[in-house]
Amino acid sequence: VISVKMSNPTLVGLAGIGQIGSVHLENLVKHPLFSVVGVTDVDPTRAKAAAEKYNISKTFDSLEDMLKESTISLVFLCTPASFHAEQVIQVAKAGKHMFCEKPLATTSADAQRAVDQVKQSGVKLMLGFNRRYDVHLSKLRQAVTTGAVGKPFSFRITSRDPSEPTEAYVATSGGLFFDMSIHDFDAVSFLFPENKVKRVSAFGSKNIYSENVNDIDTGVVVLELEGGILGTIENCRRCVTGYDQRVEVLGSKGKVETKNPFPTTCEISTLDGLQQDLHTEKRWQFYRYIDSYYSELDHYAECLAKDTSPLAGGEEGVKALILAEAAAKALQTSTPQEL
Repeated sequence: VISVKMSNPTLVGLAGIGQIGSVHLENLVKHPLFSVVGVTDVDPTRAKAAAEKYNISKTFDSLEDMLKESTISLVFLCTPASFHAEQVIQVAKAGKHMFCEKPLATTSADAQRAVDQVKQSGVKLMLGFNRRYDVHLSKLRQAVTTGAVGKPFSFRITSRDPSEPTEAYVATSGGLFFDMSIHDFDAVSFLFPENKVKRVSAFGSKNIYSENVNDIDTGVVVLELEGGILGTIENCRRCVTGYDQRVEVLGSKGKVETKNPFPTTCEISTLDGLQQDLHTEKRWQFYRYIDSYYSELDHYAECLAKDTSPLAGGEEGVKALILAEAAAKALQTSTPQEL
């Protein structure tokens, strides 16, 4: 819900028009508090096509050229993860606010460098942890933080994609823990803000990708938090029954969980079993959280208007990367990592 009004919309430049960049671009064009001035992409024809589709006046040859545009005050970085840290620093030095897709970097050290520059420049940085704005996860968090389920004992986060990204994408993504699990690491911080992670164990296997890919496609992370809370995060790049996104927290008074939505509420029960429609199409990977992408724009507009910090900023990006690094090292060494 938009709770602020602006006399003029915030003027935006967007870099990177891949899958997630296209989602953000479509929402920005629709949003009354933002106006897209120009776009840039490593593929000029893609930038031109997006500009024509959404009636955007300018395309830029590069991020550097975009930053020279004085009317732009907010930059959306939807580029590959390996570019994020340096681009955040670049935008901050140009004195512009920014939104950066997750992860903030591919190492926590680079992420911290970016955060330090953002603070030094006095600009705002919002990170693309959109699940913080998902109504289902927010309701679950409320049940946890208000004590509705009592003292938390354990949690389980399941996140499985309907189909795997290309091997080329994986090569620049940072890997499963940094690209996919990063949402879930942030969810742990979001759900249990008073309980720090003490120990991380991790397990993984390669069931889908060829030997050319230097990464796992299936992973399980076990987290031990302060207060005796135990939890698991389970990820897989491919789930043939559709995008699988579930969270459960067990407490002393009960449990709270989020379930997967279905295309219809129709169930067919026969002696052969129960039948129900499933979301198996690839695009559902984005449409499952489509409202949260728009809600995070509402939130950022309010932060800009009231000069407040985003719910998910640079520090949250660093925290998530520290957990991703711990998981990667635990997997590599077969040894739990103390934090």
